[in-house]
Amino acid sequence: MRHSSPIRRLRIARIEPILVAAAVPLLLFPRSSLPLVGLGLLFLGWALQSLAARKWLTGTAVDHPLLATFLMTLVGVYQSSDLALSMPKFYGIILGLVVCRATVSNIFSQRQFWIGAGVLIASIVPISLVGLIGTEWNAVKYPLLNQVYSSIPRLIRGVQTSVGPTMGFHPNELAGTLAFLLPLPISLVLRASLPRVQRVILAGIVLVGLGVLLLTASRSALISLAVAVVGLLIWRWWRVGLIALVIAALAIGIALSVDASGVEDFILKIDATSTTPSERSFAFRLDVWNRAILMIEDFPFTGIGLNTFPIVIDARYPAVLGVHYLWIPHAHNIYLQVAVDLGLGGLMAFLGLWLCTALAGWRAFRQVGTSEGARSPLQAAIVGLLMGLLAYLTFGLTDAITLGAKPTVLLWLIVGLVIATQRLGQAPKVSQSSSAVISVVWHVYWIITYLLVGLGYLVSLASELTAF
Repeated sequence: MRHSSPIRRLRIARIEPILVAAAVPLLLFPRSSLPLVGLGLLFLGWALQSLAARKWLTGTAVDHPLLATFLMTLVGVYQSSDLALSMPKFYGIILGLVVCRATVSNIFSQRQFWIGAGVLIASIVPISLVGLIGTEWNAVKYPLLNQVYSSIPRLIRGVQTSVGPTMGFHPNELAGTLAFLLPLPISLVLRASLPRVQRVILAGIVLVGLGVLLLTASRSALISLAVAVVGLLIWRWWRVGLIALVIAALAIGIALSVDASGVEDFILKIDATSTTPSERSFAFRLDVWNRAILMIEDFPFTGIGLNTFPIVIDARYPAVLGVHYLWIPHAHNIYLQVAVDLGLGGLMAFLGLWLCTALAGWRAFRQVGTSEGARSPLQAAIVGLLMGLLAYLTFGLTDAITLGAKPTVLLWLIVGLVIATQRLGQAPKVSQSSSAVISVVWHVYWIITYLLVGLGYLVSLASELTAF
């Protein structure tokens, strides 16, 4: 009878992943009152897990980013001037936060880890195939691909997004999603000691995803994947990786010396569906970034309102270049976009998330290498996950898959898996001095972050009182 209580708590805790999985379609495809049901399922799963584990959060370094992001998301919704634009992103962010927390809280063995990793790898095929038949391909961008595009059947012709209906999936978003998913199977193929059948299957998945990625012709995604692959090569064959890095740097340097403006326009064309020269120029991208910075300067603590960038930019920040712009859904830079949506407190939480994830991944990498060796599939998976996050952050320099967008559920799953891997290996020895320094810096960072979050709430309250 003494053991019945822990066993009962364990069984209760296992309900959370089921409830989260049930909530995913309700929140990613919000209709009528279904999102409220989805939020209720998330709350129930969180409550059961918290009662079973006797702690409200995960007890890891990721708790601060999750909590601060949640708090600033509430401010972002409160500041919104158009809830029709904000609520889909709100549902997506809340879902992502809970997915991350549930992943960290429920993975204690390699078997559980590989279930999560398998979901990520398996998702590449349906995402590629659905994207293939549902993407609004841009025939103007690369005329040479026109014949290929014309031969692809368009079976999905209407897609509802948070900014309204579109004719299909945006090629840049499809490409950015594949860019952060592909490094995991690539890493396993390059380094892990796997049976030949598994290696062949993984290679096939990589080829499918890479083929669709090439069709999107998204320069930002291709560059971000290339950065991740170079990182994998440096890890696998460091000499080959360094040579590839030097060759890439020389090629970029030569191209810039020959035609700097042409290279800038090639890389920074703002939209895969843009057709006029003014909408493809480097100056256009700079103008969008400048106006995002102006928004941050005007609303530093609260942001402009979650996902309201397209209407705020037209209403309050008219075109600097004096040209008519297309509908711009976001700032085309994930760092600026997070600050625009969630204020500086949200940006600090966003950056802190990647800092703690990178540190957790490095510690897990060392742990697994110590206990299982350099050819361990788990170690290869950790590196692949980290390179996937690097691809996302690199893609975010010139484009953005915004927080709350549908693909970011998989991104939060990656973060959760990386954090959870610290439990799966033998802990390396860390000097007390270095550990103390990291702890002090970490605490100072989050004190500043929560001060900014608090200012966000105070400014929102003050604006509400002023309105009266």
